[in-house]
Amino acid sequence: MDKPPLNALDAIAQRRSIRAYKDIMLEWDMVAKIVEAAKTAPSSGNLQNWKFILVTDAELRKDIAEACAQQYWMATAPVHICTTVIWKRAQQYYGIRGERLYSIQNASAAMENMLIAATSLGIGSCWVSAFDDTQLRRVLSIPDYATPMGVVTLGYADEKPPKPTQFTIEHVSSMEVFGNRIRDLDIVQGYFGNWLQKSLSRTAGNIRHKIDKMKKEEEKE
Repeated sequence: MDKPPLNALDAIAQRRSIRAYKDIMLEWDMVAKIVEAAKTAPSSGNLQNWKFILVTDAELRKDIAEACAQQYWMATAPVHICTTVIWKRAQQYYGIRGERLYSIQNASAAMENMLIAATSLGIGSCWVSAFDDTQLRRVLSIPDYATPMGVVTLGYADEKPPKPTQFTIEHVSSMEVFGNRIRDLDIVQGYFGNWLQKSLSRTAGNIRHKIDKMKKEEEKE
C-alpha cells in the first residue's frame, strides 16, 4: 500500500459500503491486520466468543453470495469473512441475555472494527447481514453450537459511492434523558463554552505576553 493508513476518525468518516471490486487479490498481511482489528473489539466479559471464517475460494464465494439473498455482486470481492459466535459460551455466563443480545453485540463490534480497519488500509468493504441461516451453515460447514452473524466482503474498490445522506447530531441525540432533543448545538456548546472561552483567553494572553516581552527586549537594545 502506497498511502499511509488513515487515522480512526478519518476512516470512520470515509467508510462506504462497496459492492464492486477489482479483480485483484488482497495481500494476506492486509487481511491479517483486519482480522487483528476484529479480535481486539470489546466483548461481554471479554469472552471473545467469536470465530472468523476467511473465504477466498471463488466457488465458495459464489455460494455465499447465493446464500446471502442472491447478492451476486459479493462474488467479485476476493475475500469474505463470515463472523460467527459460540453462543453457548455467552449463555453459560449470562443466560438467555448472553445468547440473544450480548453475542450479537460482540459480533457487531468485531465486524465494525473490520470495516474501519479496511478503510484505514485503503480496502473496500461491505457488511452483509441478509442471509439464509441454513444455507450459509451448509456452505461453510458451521456447526450447531456456532451462529453466523454476518459476512464482510473485502477487496480493492471498483466504485466510489457518494457520501450517503445522514441525520444531524440534533436529530439523533438527546440531552440527559431520552427525548430531550438537542435543538441547537449551542446547547451542547454551553457545556463546553466556559472551558473554550478560558482556553482562548489563556492563549491570547500568552501571545500578548510574548509580544510585550519582545518589545521590551527591543527597547533595551
